[in-house]
Amino acid sequence: MKTLLLFPLTLLAFSCSTTKTESSKTTEMATYNIENQCPENVDCSFEILQNQSLVVNTDEFNQSYYKLEENPNKVVFKYQYKLKTDKEIMDAGYLEEVLFEMDKNYGDFSFAGKELQNTKLILNVMCFCRSGKVGAHKISEGKIVKKGNQLSISIPKVIEDQKTTETKVTL
Repeated sequence: MKTLLLFPLTLLAFSCSTTKTESSKTTEMATYNIENQCPENVDCSFEILQNQSLVVNTDEFNQSYYKLEENPNKVVFKYQYKLKTDKEIMDAGYLEEVLFEMDKNYGDFSFAGKELQNTKLILNVMCFCRSGKVGAHKISEGKIVKKGNQLSISIPKVIEDQKTTETKVTL
């Protein structure tokens, strides 16, 4: 008899408990047309990271790295060249990123030479490579131009076997 009475009470207790559900946020990702040809075994992508600032630091091994910090007055432009690899093979990946920062209300712009550091332009490399290749490399030569919806980035080779030197994107 107690079992018959206990079952409905247990069922009632669980059916009255509240369940917490997370509301899913959908963020609209802008798509950009990368005009330069991306090799067959590589994923190339471009994005503009809103409300972000680019910070370049150096670790205790004298390796530079970057991180993004919240900043409502800035945006970070990011081009990525990522080698497609077998996920089962450890340390097989290769990634190059070209990043720079602008004021949130940017318009058309042109930076060349030493002016490029006003944008914190870097080439970031991540791989299982020899020392000196990995990390965030500051770029002080080259050119970044945005005119209308066209963005062009041109940087010199700063590391051995660098893959990214010219990038053109329609925004």
